[in-house]
Amino acid sequence: MNLVPIYFGIAIILTACPKRPRPEVVSPKADTAPMAFQISSADLTKAVKKPVGSLSKEQREGLYFAASLEREALRLITKSDSYQKGTLFSILSAAFENEAGAKKIVPENAGCSRMQIQNLNSRIQVLKTCQSKPILISEVELKNAEHLAVSFKVREWGSVIGTSVALTNSDVTCNLTIQNKKLESMDCQNWAYIVTENNLSATEIKLKTFHFERKSDLQFELKGGFYKDLIENKKIAIMVPLQGKIKLIEKEIEVIDDFASVVNPPVALPVTAPITSPAKPATILIGGPHGQKENSEKSSVESNQPEGERQEIESQTENGEDYGGVPRNGVPQIPHRGR
Repeated sequence: MNLVPIYFGIAIILTACPKRPRPEVVSPKADTAPMAFQISSADLTKAVKKPVGSLSKEQREGLYFAASLEREALRLITKSDSYQKGTLFSILSAAFENEAGAKKIVPENAGCSRMQIQNLNSRIQVLKTCQSKPILISEVELKNAEHLAVSFKVREWGSVIGTSVALTNSDVTCNLTIQNKKLESMDCQNWAYIVTENNLSATEIKLKTFHFERKSDLQFELKGGFYKDLIENKKIAIMVPLQGKIKLIEKEIEVIDDFASVVNPPVALPVTAPITSPAKPATILIGGPHGQKENSEKSSVESNQPEGERQEIESQTENGEDYGGVPRNGVPQIPHRGR
């Protein structure tokens, strides 16, 4: 059997089929990343820019710590275990956290939970928008990344600090220093709150010194006084050291209230009639001589009767009847009574 033709046919078949090129396999390089991960997180942060004037995370945390200092001050002043109501800085902190998307709950005593933040270059205005027209309640000045100047328009904070304080006190201003992501110092002026209030009177605390220094031996210092109905009646000083016990000093003040002293009104003296000596009774001698009896009657009657009546009395005596109804003959006469 001749196998040559068979091999020759197989060779023709193999040479007639074209070779398909194999796909080129490219091995990935070590420093090549998929396209989905080529954009770094730093590039994403640069792409999403915050509005001009918004607070950084460190600055917002500084406001939150300032709120805790306020609550601690009120706790020490009122001598209570805790202070749960909203304060100036706690409400301001919640507004900036909500602006950053944290969804914080605004304290109930804020009076308005809807707030708007406007950025004006280096100043940030906080407005409440519960009314048709927004009302400015606070302003933050960005001196630099580490220093903030915060002011509160107290007339719009009556539900937080008290109505009488909101009407009589000046605006509260505070300077904050933030370093190493922490609040390093805080100093406030005109800081005041209502402590007790009822329908008749109110007692408020006004501090001349509200100072916090993280690294100082005297870390937290409060000095001021209690005012009852706008009159200071007690001094207070609180020192919180970095280490050791808290010192609280209170001193009563003697209050002299000119309006409280009762002034005795002038009393009118009673009008009295002139005192005259009573008339002496007439001396009548029954059966005595006529001259003696007549003279005694005249002397007693004339001493107490006006001149116009003297003649009438004398004429009655001459007619035989004296002033007492006694006849001259000395016998008493009983007046006749009709039946």
